[in-house]
Amino acid sequence: PTLAKTGRTAREPCHDRLAAAAGLDKTNAKAFLALRLDETNTTPLTLLIGAASLLGGVAFDNLSQTTVHIPAAHAAALKKSLGSKSTNDALVAAVWVLFRRLRVLNYQLRTQKRGGFSFMRAFVRRPTETGCAIQPVNYRGDDVEGLPPNLFGNASLMVCARLGDVRTENMSERGAASLMSRAVRNEVDAAKTREGKQRALGEIAALGTVTTRTQIAAAVAAVGQKDVFISAWQFPELWGFDFDGAGEGGPVYFTGSVFPAAAWTAAAFPGREGGLSIGITVPARVLGQVAEEMQAVVRALSEEETATATE
Repeated sequence: PTLAKTGRTAREPCHDRLAAAAGLDKTNAKAFLALRLDETNTTPLTLLIGAASLLGGVAFDNLSQTTVHIPAAHAAALKKSLGSKSTNDALVAAVWVLFRRLRVLNYQLRTQKRGGFSFMRAFVRRPTETGCAIQPVNYRGDDVEGLPPNLFGNASLMVCARLGDVRTENMSERGAASLMSRAVRNEVDAAKTREGKQRALGEIAALGTVTTRTQIAAAVAAVGQKDVFISAWQFPELWGFDFDGAGEGGPVYFTGSVFPAAAWTAAAFPGREGGLSIGITVPARVLGQVAEEMQAVVRALSEEETATATE
């Protein structure tokens, strides 16, 4: 059929990215490039320990989800203060700082004495900052030569913004967040170059033949490497979607989380009344501090800009 407004011809949507990539050349193609699995120790024993820790954290740590809101003026002030190229760059950096704070609080709550010796408390590890923020980059449609323009299904791959050897312990939160914001932008820009798109095409092709061991290694590496895993659904039309065609079929709820849920993950999406909403998954013991700490982080990272924006 012809689309009346554009004159283009619609094609049957393809929902399976692996089927779309079935005919691609898989020579030297590798999956999960952002996780640098070649650089990690993935012996059977380390994989077993890592997988047990991962599953144990998901199964036994009581997680909760909440949604916080950042007004548009505050998001703009945050972007300006950090010198970010996009609002998403600033947002990733802000959530990274938020999780740094909450991880410390989570450790304190888990290890505080409640009388007597706790066997489990003795094995609680102090949080270690990795300087890594993971987020997906979308390659759907004709953005990548070799993927069909009618691809409707998932064509997103991970990118990891890393601070490398930079030590941020004694750095101001704003300085550290600025570094993370730039690291995020560098990774996204690199992913969108011609070379980045070709790597993505090879990675999508490789996903169809990845072994179970590699999948486990990727899951363990992602959990172990990241300070934050955040996805962004920042398309303004979200709340205007009309599913029934009669003007009354708009969405009533949105969540970007996946199951099983994992701690220290987030999804950003447009607020129903403007601004940005962020769905956040954290251990239940720190849930009550999320909204207050998010406000404090935004103020700390953009205090002067926020004051100007709200006058």
